[in-house]
Amino acid sequence: MTCSGSASEAGPRPVPIALVAAEVAIVAVDLANEQLRTPELLATLDDVEQSVAARFVRPGDRCRYEAAHVGLRVVLAACERTGMAAVTIVRTACRRCGAPHGKPVLLDRPDVGFSLARAGTLALVAVAAGPVGVDLEPVDGRPPPNLVRSICTPGEVGALEAAGAPSANVLRMWTRKEALLKATGEGLTRDPRTVEVGRGGATTVDGFRVTDVDVGVAGYVAAASWAGSAPRRLRLGAVVVDGGQPSWVIDG
Repeated sequence: MTCSGSASEAGPRPVPIALVAAEVAIVAVDLANEQLRTPELLATLDDVEQSVAARFVRPGDRCRYEAAHVGLRVVLAACERTGMAAVTIVRTACRRCGAPHGKPVLLDRPDVGFSLARAGTLALVAVAAGPVGVDLEPVDGRPPPNLVRSICTPGEVGALEAAGAPSANVLRMWTRKEALLKATGEGLTRDPRTVEVGRGGATTVDGFRVTDVDVGVAGYVAAASWAGSAPRRLRLGAVVVDGGQPSWVIDG
């Protein structure tokens, strides 16, 4: 799968980035960037996204949601080599009830796996060949007191309690579980207390690789997961706007 970095409606402007089976691209989106919320860019969101945005009570929450989904479309449009408004995202059937609110996929590109996570003023978009999941959490506060026992296996509870369960460790484990369950498509239809992901480093769970991600932004922990046990090169990047034209750039 080859991805170009521009999402221009007039056509992509190629950049030197080839996303292949041995790589995962993780693209940061600055949700405080007002240039991602111009009327032209917001108009590329589909009916579902606009309906969700309209239901937010607090304007700040709505703005961050909109910026995250514009960023997602910037990345996916470049991968599809099309305009942002032409990106068609559909939901698979829910594993629990069968309703169409399961894992989001691209209608015409089942080979492109993608995942979106947002927290605070940051969002991450992961794209890969095949299923992928990403999650992040801010560590500028303590997690809920019951979080450990509500998400962890007994073994993980013991390990965290023995380590004093510092906030970053608990939230890092949560991102690992969330990333894995996004990649498998199960989400929280599966009890996270049945998933053993370890406290750090890379591991394989149920045929999916899980690893921590250093996004280079202080105050956040993040993790990614993808299908298969083989390691992949993580390529970090960001969505940028130049002259009103959004694109994404990859480091390295």
